[in-house]
Amino acid sequence: MSKDQPLPKFPYWIQSSDFTSDDFGPADASEICDELNRVDWAAAAEKRKELEAAGSEFCLAGIGINAPDGRMLHICPDENERCRIDYSFYDLEKVLGIFTRRKYHAGTVEETPLAIAPSLIKAFYENRYSDVKVEIEAQRQA
Repeated sequence: MSKDQPLPKFPYWIQSSDFTSDDFGPADASEICDELNRVDWAAAAEKRKELEAAGSEFCLAGIGINAPDGRMLHICPDENERCRIDYSFYDLEKVLGIFTRRKYHAGTVEETPLAIAPSLIKAFYENRYSDVKVEIEAQRQA
């Protein structure tokens, strides 16, 4: 993607701890980062704890982005400025040195500093899996 090209816009959702979610229309990386900062994640974590204490089913609250090509990024912040990240990406790899094919990558990273979320969001929008992988691996080593 050229630096002069605007980043694409993808639909996103915000999930609550009770499995409900709100879907939103397409947004660019900057708008997603703004939304990530707007939500009261500490209150969402408190709701999760209440559900857990009551013996109810619960999940991690978070913000998720789906790209039309099947890539996904789901960031679940907690009350301690950390987050869980679920991701799936496609990367191009060479086969026999001449053919190119898409390779699928997916995973989950726990206890990631929330401060790196904007760089992951931007890399997701630019489909730069290698940059996301480097960030994630650095967090696993920390």
